Amino acid sequence: MAEDNWNHSVGCLVTRGEEILLVRHTYGRAEGRLLIPGGYLNTGEMPEQAAVREVGEETGVTARVSSLLGIRFSPADWYAIFHLEYVEGTPRSDHNENSEALFLDRQEALRRDDLTPLSRELLERFDRRGMTLGPFCPVYWKPEEWHLYRQGK
Repeated sequence: MAEDNWNHSVGCLVTRGEEILLVRHTYGRAEGRLLIPGGYLNTGEMPEQAAVREVGEETGVTARVSSLLGIRFSPADWYAIFHLEYVEGTPRSDHNENSEALFLDRQEALRRDDLTPLSRELLERFDRRGMTLGPFCPVYWKPEEWHLYRQGK
């Protein structure tokens, strides 16, 4: 089993049409509240891989990364927020980190009072364009270890 990298984490805004995938958190400051799925990277894992893995583990949904929406830095860590597009699967709770997993219409989710502040901010500002992954790798680097996201094509 891979070890968690507690300084690097991802948030996953998964869309299915106008619906957003949310989970009801079971611990910490967000206990009992709805938020986007996410979690920590395993040691040696790329952020995009962690995003897909975390969505699958927490909700049973298969999704693919579409773009990088933003990144939050602090002196101690970083948190990358990805837009993922739904591929397949019916949301279900992992009965560990969350007690519920569901798709909600974006506007309906914004009307709820049990949405975390960060998830609310992301849904209010969500723009599908984001920054997309493009080719970037000098010949002396390994392409699987270096990714560049940029605005536009």
